[in-house]
Amino acid sequence: MIRRLFALTRRRSAQPDPSRLPDAIRRVRDGVRGGLSLNQAVRRGADGDGSPLQPVVVRLDSGQPLADALEETAACTASTEVACCCLVLAVQSRTGGDPIPALASLEERIRNRVSAAREASALSAQARMSSRALLMLTPGFLLVLALVDPVGMRRALAGPGKLAMGAGLVLQMLGGLWIRRIVRPPSECPRSRLSGVPVLRALPALVSFGRRGISPVAAEVAQTAEVLSLVLGAGLSPSRGLEVVASSAQGSFGAALRGAVLGIRAGTARSTALADSMSSLQDPDATRFADVFTSSDKLGVPLASSLRAMSDDIVESLQATASEEVRKSSVRVLVPLGLLILPSFVLSCLVPLLLGGLEGISL
Repeated sequence: MIRRLFALTRRRSAQPDPSRLPDAIRRVRDGVRGGLSLNQAVRRGADGDGSPLQPVVVRLDSGQPLADALEETAACTASTEVACCCLVLAVQSRTGGDPIPALASLEERIRNRVSAAREASALSAQARMSSRALLMLTPGFLLVLALVDPVGMRRALAGPGKLAMGAGLVLQMLGGLWIRRIVRPPSECPRSRLSGVPVLRALPALVSFGRRGISPVAAEVAQTAEVLSLVLGAGLSPSRGLEVVASSAQGSFGAALRGAVLGIRAGTARSTALADSMSSLQDPDATRFADVFTSSDKLGVPLASSLRAMSDDIVESLQATASEEVRKSSVRVLVPLGLLILPSFVLSCLVPLLLGGLEGISL
């Protein structure tokens, strides 16, 4: 049994870990800089347990070419950052360009996002721990009371005391759900679907006290614009770059992007196809993505640099929003604490004691 548990733990630890992607990219970049081919450098980056590039090596060992293995991994992985890295490497493999600048830029951007996510998690840790301690107050008191005086506890649960305790536990559950919604990281709080209904759009704001959710489309736009700027820098045309990036783009933005690619293949102008597809999302960042292509077609604005600037702007805005919301969570928790948690403690613990006549308990 112990051997099976140990083997299971080893298999889990060997699963690809997207958080190790920056180190894997660094190893690939150092390998190319040291004179290795891109194939050898990718194998070098996949060394070690948990490397997100290990699926690529598995496909290479089965006989697939490097570019095909990278593109198939990008299409199958659940991590958008791993997919972006594989796409950039696949384009570099097909074009034969120098991958070092693209890998250096991608590594820096991923490290910045990981650092921002860790900072947000550290800032929200205090609010999460405080809320958990408050939620354990009522169950902990009832447990101690049951251990100290089980007979008195049974007497307190008889009659009205039982109803009061039940009402208190219901308030405790509602308060826990409310607090959980407040202390969740902003990245796990997408905008509610009710926001599109005029009468119901105020409900999420009332529950979360005006907390702004992170739009998943904005993150998808920033990720796609970043990868597209890198593949354009590798030598692909804008239309071909859209096809390559759209093949592994995720979410509603990815679906809209693939629809635009189909329109371009059917003969629609690139800017028109993008504008029509992005308008269906009703998101300002998606519209901005289409406007970048329109400006490039009409005014000759460099597309790669515009996409990179737009991606940096969106990422900076998302990080600022996340940091602001995390800092406000510790204050917002006070409202469900006063309205639900403290009344639940009174109903579940104090009222049954008074109704049951438990006056002589010595703790």
